[in-house]
Amino acid sequence: MAALKDHITVGMRFHGVSVKREASGLSRVFDEHFAIFESIRQRHAQQAHDLMHARLSESRDRLSEKKEPAQAMSAG
Repeated sequence: MAALKDHITVGMRFHGVSVKREASGLSRVFDEHFAIFESIRQRHAQQAHDLMHARLSESRDRLSEKKEPAQAMSAG
């Protein structure tokens, strides 16, 4: 599971977002990934699908929110 934490941290740096800004950030992301992993391991396909869909949607929304101010500045 340590490798998963490292992978999450690298991914967040790649996207320019640091989950370490808030104390619970990395822990929250790790818990979300672990829940997806457990659903797959237990062969709960629909649950894994729903969790993964929510995770990706939330990630996309966070990345969009981060980019919006920069786009607004360049447009003006």
